Amino acid sequence: MKMINVNKPINSSINTVPVSSAIRFLSLLLLGLTLSACSSNQNVPADANAGAVTGGGVQQGQGGQSGAGHPNAGAGGGYPYPNAGAGGSNKVPPYNAGSGSGNGNGSYDASLLNKKVIYFDYDSTRINPDDLKVITAHARYLAKQSGRSVRLEGHADERGSREYNVALSVRRAEAVARVFRLEGSSGTRLKTIGYGEEVPAVLGHNSASWDKNRRVEIKY
Repeated sequence: MKMINVNKPINSSINTVPVSSAIRFLSLLLLGLTLSACSSNQNVPADANAGAVTGGGVQQGQGGQSGAGHPNAGAGGGYPYPNAGAGGSNKVPPYNAGSGSGNGNGSYDASLLNKKVIYFDYDSTRINPDDLKVITAHARYLAKQSGRSVRLEGHADERGSREYNVALSVRRAEAVARVFRLEGSSGTRLKTIGYGEEVPAVLGHNSASWDKNRRVEIKY
């Protein structure tokens, strides 16, 4: 029987991996995982609505108003919102686009020029569709009359503080002025001012009087 010498060291042949080789292997493994993740991300379709502006149609319409927009969204081919916000709110309510006047080449209905007063609802700068046609006609008329200028005078009824009503009347004048600017009138040819409740069209303390005092007057 062969005896084993327990004092003799066992000769093991364990192969050791150099540290530099291990680091290189781990680096390649991490690189492969990163490339795989990037490749999978490329297959995800982009959100078609990403970055879209709520209430679209903020580009200038060509010629007449399209009136294609929802009342609570921007008109698909009409003007940007010509309203400065109702009741001092930071929100900008869109006007109801309505059907357009004009045939797309800057024309207008001359009979609309006879109306020079735009009325507003209580505590609002919203322009209704019929008045938008009137404003557009005046704007296109002014654009063709290089020697003329216009003054837009905003007014409010007597309810509310003086300071608030002045600010509201300015916003109303600016709401009308936006349509003029989009039709090519700006600079010294277009001026806006707000009188608040100081220059009433009708003297009285009732709804009928207030309705006539919430207005913007177009003066050449």
